[in-house]
Amino acid sequence: MKKFLITIVILAAIGYGGYRVALNYVSNKVVAIAQKEWLTDDQISKAKQYANIDQLAKEVSRVDKSKLPFHTKEDAVKTVMKKFSTSELADAAKKVKGGATPQEKQELMQLAEQRLSPDELAALKVVALQELQKQSK
Repeated sequence: MKKFLITIVILAAIGYGGYRVALNYVSNKVVAIAQKEWLTDDQISKAKQYANIDQLAKEVSRVDKSKLPFHTKEDAVKTVMKKFSTSELADAAKKVKGGATPQEKQELMQLAEQRLSPDELAALKVVALQELQKQSK
């Protein structure tokens, strides 16, 4: 019985380790794809048109950045991938790429507010502003 329990614990540890490695691998692949396809110069310029950068900068300036759950775009993508399915992200990208209506933007924001904590939303805003500032230099 003792060997059986040890075997189960070892298998569980291997399974958990495999899960973490697979999640990290998939997250890295998604980041690479996002950088290559979604974060093109054209997409960044469209995002600048949609985003009110001054408003975003004001919101970000009020955030205590030391308490945010993540600080890099890679970690932001990992967090979003955990909270949303691939099809939901593809649908959102399609809407934004085609020029989302104000109602669609509102629906996307409500979905984000439902799935992400206030700290995660604040961290996404900080990362987005950093990326927009990098692209404008």
